[in-house]
Amino acid sequence: MKQYIHSANRVSVAELSGQWGVTEETVRRDLDKLEAQGYVTRIHGGAIWNSVDRGGVHFLRRQQSHAKEKSCIAMKAAEIIRLSETVIADASSTVLEALKAVGDDSQLTVITNSAKICDGSFEPAYNLICTGGAYNWKSLSFQGESAIESIRKYHVDLAILSCKALDIERGVMDSYESEAVVKRVMKMQANQVAILADHAKFDKVALLKLMELDDISYIITDQKPSDAWIGLCSDRGINLVY
Repeated sequence: MKQYIHSANRVSVAELSGQWGVTEETVRRDLDKLEAQGYVTRIHGGAIWNSVDRGGVHFLRRQQSHAKEKSCIAMKAAEIIRLSETVIADASSTVLEALKAVGDDSQLTVITNSAKICDGSFEPAYNLICTGGAYNWKSLSFQGESAIESIRKYHVDLAILSCKALDIERGVMDSYESEAVVKRVMKMQANQVAILADHAKFDKVALLKLMELDDISYIITDQKPSDAWIGLCSDRGINLVY
């Protein structure tokens, strides 16, 4: 079945049921397993093949890289988060550090698909809601249709999200469809969006368009970016924090 989906790129549950002679319930269970392994992204009535490496670098390796930059961004992001009462957050290592930095804010409610923040390694004072969903062991996050449906139940002040690249022409970009799908829904459920990106992600491109620059309210980074970025943010009303 996996090779068939790879070749077809996009499949329906009914199509797979007929192709393999099994019930649709069996197909759904198999698709859920493939999604948890990072091979596919579940969509309504079927699935699409993830055309890139399954989940990328493991979360724990990403957490250890660029620690100084992440700490710098996290402290700045924490100040922005404290301006909100409700926040939705992705499962990136930089966002995790920002959420740790606001652990003493008992008036805050955070909704996240991060399994790492729910593992008991620290005890935040804020109200924490986990989306649940299909577990991706590389990103230590919950993804898929169940996570997306959970996110759609909420409307929040701020979405705090990471990305793989920022490009003046192409906008905010990411590398993995299963993660990007979740982030796009988070963006839609928020009044404002903050993008956390270290200086190395500016003027770079990645595989997938995540959102337009006009969709975001804040870019939070660790160094002063180029004059072109400063001018663009000023023109478009984006709060550039560095």
